[in-house]
Amino acid sequence: MFEVSVKYPVFKSDNMQEIEKTIATITCKHSKGIDTITKELEGNFMNSEDNEVVKRVLDVFFEENFKEKKAENDIENLNTKIKNQTKEIEDIKTYLDKVKSVSELIMKTVVFAKDLNEEQKEIIFNSYDGFEIGKKYDQGDVFKFDGKLYEVLQNHISQSDWFPEDTPSLYKEVLNIKDKIPIEDPENAETTEEVE
Repeated sequence: MFEVSVKYPVFKSDNMQEIEKTIATITCKHSKGIDTITKELEGNFMNSEDNEVVKRVLDVFFEENFKEKKAENDIENLNTKIKNQTKEIEDIKTYLDKVKSVSELIMKTVVFAKDLNEEQKEIIFNSYDGFEIGKKYDQGDVFKFDGKLYEVLQNHISQSDWFPEDTPSLYKEVLNIKDKIPIEDPENAETTEEVE
């Protein structure tokens, strides 16, 4: 149990004028005896309730006596955070290195359309489905249309007035073999034309 045993104001020595500080002593009664704690408090506590004075004295006492321990704990917590963030940064670097390696590998294996022979172009072209109206397309999808391969630039559902060659905001041409492949004629499936 804590009790305030003494509290008195601090005076300036030259004219005994009271200033905003209070010296307070509290006693702590426990099974092994009595301990006292005397502390100087910022502010005038002469008319304060004892429990407020006890709280302020104990706050000052613990801050003075455990500040170093708290600082050690704060530093330890900070070091733990730094270690965790360093690991996260290392994980990100590892991931980016993998992405870079994959990107470099892809760049080494990319074949430009101008380097393909006609047979290779046709094999690539025929491995994709044709453009369909009313179909849901996702960004990155590829389809064939009118002798060209197009990549979808943004998610959408195709419409009859959004043809690939007329809608550059939705489609990007990635391979043009138009002048060397058969043009499908719905009335005569056997017809082959060479387009210029």
